[in-house]
Amino acid sequence: MEWYYGLLFFVGGWVAFWGFLAIVNGVVRQVRGFTSKKYYGKHVLITGGSEGLGRELAAELVGQGSRVTIASRSEKKLKAAVEYISSICCAESASSLQSFTCDVTKENDVKNLVKFAKESFGPVDHVIACAGTALTGRFGERSMEDHRKSMDLNYFGALHAVYALVPDMMSRRSGSICLVSSGAALTSYIGYGAYSPSKYALRGLAEVLRNELKPYNIDVHIAYPANIESPGFAVEQLTKPEEAKAIEAGETHQPPEKVAKLMLHGLKMGDYNNYCGALEVGILGVFATGLTPRSNVFKDLLLYPLLFPIAFGTRTYWDWEVCRQRYRSETNS
Repeated sequence: MEWYYGLLFFVGGWVAFWGFLAIVNGVVRQVRGFTSKKYYGKHVLITGGSEGLGRELAAELVGQGSRVTIASRSEKKLKAAVEYISSICCAESASSLQSFTCDVTKENDVKNLVKFAKESFGPVDHVIACAGTALTGRFGERSMEDHRKSMDLNYFGALHAVYALVPDMMSRRSGSICLVSSGAALTSYIGYGAYSPSKYALRGLAEVLRNELKPYNIDVHIAYPANIESPGFAVEQLTKPEEAKAIEAGETHQPPEKVAKLMLHGLKMGDYNNYCGALEVGILGVFATGLTPRSNVFKDLLLYPLLFPIAFGTRTYWDWEVCRQRYRSETNS
């Protein structure tokens, strides 16, 4: 039994060592938070800011003293968003909010948005590319046009905003970019054939920008929110396959105001990968982070071998669920 005790000693020592370093890293992060990025007095541009997460981000930032420009295709929704934010902020803060009707899939629209924002509130210090939609459904049920629409809004919509703002940020050697991706860009399964690729594309863009803009003191972040209780999520359910709903049955559903707070906390802490407080997304991040900066590398080293069996079991269950539903469908037909 000596080997048994030796193994326990080794595993216990390994866990204690990396656990201690993870705790130290966490404490350092909290201390760093006292001198972290502040948004007071800064100009923040948010695309997709008329509802859901974008609207709540705008409300939080206005409340923190930022000058905020929100953009959306719907003038009606923008007006409602401005009224909502103004109702929960003081009159002085509400005057620091403006809106602009813009279709981010059109490059000229975004150029006009940036021009308007700069003329009204000055140079844009931070941009949060939040505009997006989830087109769900079985791969064969979605047309090529659906795939193009998804890429146009989710990827090119963000690219247009970044492309219009980066030159000015480079000249000022200051600024930050946050691309709002999705947990579906860390792993994916049935029902997201038209959605996940557009969000994975944002991961590639963020990695390039993080490296290329480093010499210009421009921070780049990518956010991976989980399921958000929003009008868009309700629409998403209408075409989502039953297999996908079964897979997601135990997943976290967070209100947008909570996600906004957690996301801004991560941005202030300087996290490149921002998991917005969702446990399952954070676990996926342990495996999917790759060569990008980790918020707590020691925690990831500790958790990786412990989570590996869970990851294997989860993927096996997903495959089983899809095969089971297919078998039931064929049996009943």
